[in-house]
Amino acid sequence: MNAEDGVQEAEFATLNTALLDLLHERQRTAFVLVREDNLTYKVAGDVLGLTPLAICKHVASAQRVFRKHLSNAGIPVTRHRPGTHRHRL
Repeated sequence: MNAEDGVQEAEFATLNTALLDLLHERQRTAFVLVREDNLTYKVAGDVLGLTPLAICKHVASAQRVFRKHLSNAGIPVTRHRPGTHRHRL
């Protein structure tokens, strides 16, 4: 890894932490379990005592927060087209 890659990785880690800090506790925990720890919605729901649908809603709302703040910071964001994402219920 060159120095520029290291700087970009550090900047991304800082941004990721700042964005996670914007979330409500349930949103953050659900998002981390599903997107960073790669748990299914069902397993994440079992961990948190929630239904898979509730986990899905928490992850979706976290993603909306991320898109809003990234867009406001001038960072281009894309959205999945309906029907192109996979649900891991």
